[in-house]
Amino acid sequence: MRRWMFFLSVMGVLAGCAAPPVETTPPAKIEPPKGHRPELWVVGGMASFQKRPSDVYIAGILRKKIQGVRPDVCVTSFTKEAGPDSILRNIFNTPKWLDADAENQAWWALKMFVDPKKDRGHFVRPGKKTKILVILISPCTQTLPPRPPEGVELDVVLYRDPKDRVPNQEFRAPRSMEYFSKFGDLKIVEARPDLEKGWFGQWKPGGIQGAHHFSGYWYRDLKLLEKDPTGEGKWRPTGHYEDSVDRLDQALHDPEMDYVFIGHSQGANIIMKILHRGFDVSERNDEQAGPNHAK
Repeated sequence: MRRWMFFLSVMGVLAGCAAPPVETTPPAKIEPPKGHRPELWVVGGMASFQKRPSDVYIAGILRKKIQGVRPDVCVTSFTKEAGPDSILRNIFNTPKWLDADAENQAWWALKMFVDPKKDRGHFVRPGKKTKILVILISPCTQTLPPRPPEGVELDVVLYRDPKDRVPNQEFRAPRSMEYFSKFGDLKIVEARPDLEKGWFGQWKPGGIQGAHHFSGYWYRDLKLLEKDPTGEGKWRPTGHYEDSVDRLDQALHDPEMDYVFIGHSQGANIIMKILHRGFDVSERNDEQAGPNHAK
């Protein structure tokens, strides 16, 4: 009898894990721009193995979190191919194959969605200005943004939670707040990720990703954090808030904005490669070499 009671209790726990808890936070809403609208690119990371680029997970999360958002271009790690051939041989040199993947996706995306006749310099338009906003969520990259060429205006905003434990490409790589402040305007916030399944099927904020999960950064009242002087590695609320939804809303309604890039995790690395290639005004041609040899 006790065995049956134990079996039924276990089945009850598993059944409880089968359905996600009800989430009560309503989605934010922005009005779609009328007239001019910049291109909205969403670039996902390693967890995206969808068959179609439009299925990239962060596009779905954005549509869920913010009504009125419609991505124009969706790129994700391994969008074009199964991945670098060297992935297993370079398992102990992860930046090498992660950068190779990012280079491939950057080459492919610029050819596919900007100008198929160019190998580089896609965002440089003689006699015209190009304005770009980049929003990086839990970025994983060791490639700093390039210096914008003449005629290009670039703003980079980063969102990170100190509880994000995902390595920056490799365990020994820099991932401090001081390091990421080199990329642009760093917002240190307390993320509130959706409930996802953890390692053993239990529902928890962000699931196995925790504070790294993309869903935790799209609110009008994200708590801004600062270092707590009372303890090493501790953080405390500043009493101020960050409105990431409004930041995106303003960019989409900016009549001078041309591109808005949103990247998560390895997607940030892909965006950095896109910018480096798109800002490069050299005369090199990689057409014969192909994306795997593009530098």
